[in-house]
Amino acid sequence: MLAAAAEATWTECGGAIAKKLKNAKLDGVTNDPLMSISRKVNEVRRALEQPDGKVLLRDSGQTAPKVADAELWTSVLRDKRNALHWSKAKSFIVDHSEAADLLLGAPLHLGTLEAIRAAC
Repeated sequence: MLAAAAEATWTECGGAIAKKLKNAKLDGVTNDPLMSISRKVNEVRRALEQPDGKVLLRDSGQTAPKVADAELWTSVLRDKRNALHWSKAKSFIVDHSEAADLLLGAPLHLGTLEAIRAAC
């Protein structure tokens, strides 16, 4: 469920950024239900690296490093979720502290994205 929440947050944030910055490419990526979450995250980051995106970050009270942290957190979360597939299940050791870390990081990282979305 946490992975679904992260994906939805990136998608909503990306859609708001696309609308605010009039970014047709980002709009197409975020509105495509078949587009991978990694591609959506990558396109959101790219949009925020542009001059208008940097202004949006400043206006939202967020920074590029905080977006990078949210991207890394999302990547780790996705990897842990994907490890549950049958073919990979034997290749990792269950470590509950990692799950706790991901849960504890959620408000911080999802909050970064929500602040950007709200500034749009």
